[in-house]
Amino acid sequence: MATKEHAGFLFGGGEMGERMRRHDWRGSAMRVPTQWPDTLKSAVSLMLAARFPMYLLWGDEHLCLYNDDYVTLLGNRHPDALGQPFQSTWPEIWSSIHPLIMQAQAGDSVYVESLPLRVERNQFEEEATFTLSYSPLRDADGSIEGVFCACMETTERVRAEAGLRDSEARWRGLFNNMQEGFFLAQALRDRSGRMVDFRFLEMNPGFEQQSGIVAADAAGRPVREVLPGIPE
Repeated sequence: MATKEHAGFLFGGGEMGERMRRHDWRGSAMRVPTQWPDTLKSAVSLMLAARFPMYLLWGDEHLCLYNDDYVTLLGNRHPDALGQPFQSTWPEIWSSIHPLIMQAQAGDSVYVESLPLRVERNQFEEEATFTLSYSPLRDADGSIEGVFCACMETTERVRAEAGLRDSEARWRGLFNNMQEGFFLAQALRDRSGRMVDFRFLEMNPGFEQQSGIVAADAAGRPVREVLPGIPE
């Protein structure tokens, strides 16, 4: 167990700072926190203070340390994941994540946006997406001893965007296949706020056929410019 006098970098780290202080590190390849190298201490201190999901992997076994905001992403793997190899914590995504980790361990920073992964959390499998940023952790002589990761789950945003695209595609199909002519327009107003015209935004094929107006020519133009004979 760490003490405040010798492992102050762990203090003020919320739940995970407390867990690291109380964790039994005997027998771990990481050794006790008072013996951790300065690179690891600094990275852990930064990670614990952050209000963003972060974890780091240390050594050849990729032993995992993480902060409070990463707990939600772990689900019921927490708290057993602390100090354990990342591969044993996330076996189902290891084949997708391992190449990114190895690239960072080779000295390259890695950024992947909304990477799709099938994960097992909270007793069931689910499709999820994550944005990940991996950076090498170097010691004083430049050797890479670990990998630092800032991550964010984007599952809900990706699903919402996909839903919007599906909704737009359905609307677009309905709009374009209507026999009746329809167009979308933006109201144009004078300085007093009085509506004086409309600007064509879109029109369906039915409106093109019935009006003789070509959508590509009319888009973005005022209606009175396209049809100058319209009475005021």
